[in-house]
Amino acid sequence: MIEYFDAPAGAGKTRALSRYADFLAKMGKKVLIVQPTKVLIDNTNDHEIKPLDPDYPVTRFHGDVSDRVIVEIMKHFGASKSGPEIMMITHGAFLRIPFFASRKNWVVIVDETLGVDCISEYNIPVSHRLITDRLAVRDTGPKYARLICTKDSKDWWKNIAQNGSQDDILRHFQELAGKLTDKNWDVFTSSTRFADIVANGGQGPITIHAVLKPSIFRGFKRVIVASACMEDTMLFKLWSAKGVKLKPASGSLRKNLRYTEHENGKHVAIHYFLECEWSKSIRDKCVALNGVTATVGTHIIAAVRNMFADQDFAWMANKDLPDSVFAGHSGAMRLPNTPHGLNTYQHIHNVVVMSALNPPPNHFSFLLDQGVEGEEVRRAVYHSAVYQAAMRISIRNPADTTPKSIVVMDQGTAEWLADLFPGAAVQQAPGFSGMIAKGKAGRPAKYASGKDRVKACREKSRAELIAQLEALNEDSFTQQDHRAMADQMLDLAGVDMGEMCNEITSYKDISLQKTRFGRGSAFASFYSTDPIYIEPSDEDEFIEFLKGWHQQRVPSKKEQFLIAPAYYEPDIEGVDTRRGRANIQYLNGIWLDNDGGDLTHEEFAHMFPFNRVVVWNTYSSTPKAPRWRVFMPTTHAMTVDVYEMVIRQIEATLKANGYVRKDAKSKSRMGQKHHGFDTGKFVATSVFYLPGQAADPAGSFFVDYAGEERGPLNVLTWLDDLIVRTEKIEKKAAKAGSRENAPVPPQTNVSPKLKLLRDGLKASRQNYSSARRVEEAIDQWRSAPKGHGHAEFFRLAARLKAAGMTVEEVEEHLHAECAFAKSPAKRRSEIKGICKTLRDR
Repeated sequence: MIEYFDAPAGAGKTRALSRYADFLAKMGKKVLIVQPTKVLIDNTNDHEIKPLDPDYPVTRFHGDVSDRVIVEIMKHFGASKSGPEIMMITHGAFLRIPFFASRKNWVVIVDETLGVDCISEYNIPVSHRLITDRLAVRDTGPKYARLICTKDSKDWWKNIAQNGSQDDILRHFQELAGKLTDKNWDVFTSSTRFADIVANGGQGPITIHAVLKPSIFRGFKRVIVASACMEDTMLFKLWSAKGVKLKPASGSLRKNLRYTEHENGKHVAIHYFLECEWSKSIRDKCVALNGVTATVGTHIIAAVRNMFADQDFAWMANKDLPDSVFAGHSGAMRLPNTPHGLNTYQHIHNVVVMSALNPPPNHFSFLLDQGVEGEEVRRAVYHSAVYQAAMRISIRNPADTTPKSIVVMDQGTAEWLADLFPGAAVQQAPGFSGMIAKGKAGRPAKYASGKDRVKACREKSRAELIAQLEALNEDSFTQQDHRAMADQMLDLAGVDMGEMCNEITSYKDISLQKTRFGRGSAFASFYSTDPIYIEPSDEDEFIEFLKGWHQQRVPSKKEQFLIAPAYYEPDIEGVDTRRGRANIQYLNGIWLDNDGGDLTHEEFAHMFPFNRVVVWNTYSSTPKAPRWRVFMPTTHAMTVDVYEMVIRQIEATLKANGYVRKDAKSKSRMGQKHHGFDTGKFVATSVFYLPGQAADPAGSFFVDYAGEERGPLNVLTWLDDLIVRTEKIEKKAAKAGSRENAPVPPQTNVSPKLKLLRDGLKASRQNYSSARRVEEAIDQWRSAPKGHGHAEFFRLAARLKAAGMTVEEVEEHLHAECAFAKSPAKRRSEIKGICKTLRDR
């Protein structure tokens, strides 16, 4: 539980926190105060803590009082004895400390919220292997993959994070290295872009997104985070979207505030220049005003000079604008870019905020994927910074009745600011009306209205879908971090996570879950309602079956059998259909049908670089007009709603890559590409013809996009990363789909055609023999690269058991294979724990 203390800027929040920290210390508590800057720490110590005559130790750690800040902080925590004290450190130091000793004894008070998200770009088309060879991916959703450092590169990344040699080239990756080696950060990038740059280098930068996890506060006695406009901060929005509980701190903190809301709005005039939202690109755009052509920023600077020709004013702008912007105006004083808590500008009555602080558009998209809407991002990043800058001047003093001016760049910011100062006047600067066409920066306008409804709907849909998945798979996911599923599997296996976790690149090789769900239903014709059930099998077996069936030739398409990913129960009491939605017990795997468009199957597989994708020709496919079907195995069986949501996620990914469905609306757009998928097959009741040779033999193909980096589509991760706008999902009674509670109807009076299909299924499974799978498992183990023996030995055991061996047989094989290990003694010591896990599963 994280407590938050929301108070207006200038109300004396830091003073209230200091007094509360003093109260706690005098009650015998240890208090850690975390503040954004060393200047604020010094001010708090000198002007707030010392006047209280503390009879307990007060210690400050920052660059001006210590040459080895992090080391000294860790030593202090390690040597700290029982008894009260206050320690003060910066946000930056807090984020860099790898370990807090005895954290359970400390109350943490964070003055101003921590930065919980960041973005960086690396343009490395030639030198990318310097880092990509040392990175692996995990938890791939429809758009983003989480990056981790490979096991054998962890020390390399740690050295880069420290960069003791001060290498200029490695310094470029220092921040990334720090995030990768810190368990409190998750690092993400575009799945497709990462796969592309690894394979081809490619042009353009690779973008890295990082998110701070709430785990950074785990284990402390108590945590209080204080900020103005707290519920608008990125910390609040991002962590709330992830289900973190934040509650208001006790009311006793508020008794030392000067005020709880701004009461001097009637003395405030808020001026703005543009109707559109402010950005650097707008600032640097050339326009004509009063016969002069110059950048928008130049026109605004000239207007500010005229506005405050004989008055002092404070101003804040991006770092790329020099201090000389207002040269010649003796009353212009520049504010630091992080002005929180500064009180030295209260004699000034005017402030100009020119900063453009919008994240790049792709970070808007990433944060939306994390559950934070575009307008919420803008408010957290830009509006809050404007408010903090405005609160440095005499507005801080509620007794000061001098007229005050706040100059901002755009109308939206001015109106948001006016809500914080009831009674403030808002007006546009003369001559700027209509200079730039009004528009919205960041996310598309479709989310500009009703955002709360859309967000609530998305969260509700996610919860309902996961609940359905739980009921069907007879497991509990709701209380788990879905991104840590691989970690949890390994924990169950008794594997040392410190050594193992960074080796896993997919769930494919580590899941020991028994395959109890069939692969769907087969039908003799499109109109048939009597299914023959495709027995449970792992993905390799089923794909081998599809590949074997592809070798067959039929005289016409209608002579081919059909398959549905759905497991149908045709005879349900009270249901008047036999092959409708109400008859579906579950679905297993994703099926798609491409009737020909601008998208090739190579491009499609490239969009999902970490998912196994199997494609083959349709009956009517030709070399000049290829048509094809897709099968993508999934980690879990799915309900109807979950299946169709995954399909929508796939379509959203296609759209994000420039491919849309072919309809009258899209035809009118110049240069629009069509993906070619039959959208009528995007529903759970769809059936598909089994693979077979094309009528034109030259149009036949069967391609399995497999490999160690590819695995089944992780349904949990895709539900966790909803990238589509969701609608209300009707609650259905999701029936569990195990073989035990979804009985197979007796297959009586089976037609010769269906009998042929069933015999073909059995023959396919026999062809993909257990001996062949054992041989493949051993080959993969013996060819494991150096440093991966720990992980591959575990995978070998999982594969042997999946091939049909008993635990005793697996144990015997493991002992024999120790002879091929680079560390035979280590591998032998692991056998007992591995076999215990196999028995438990």
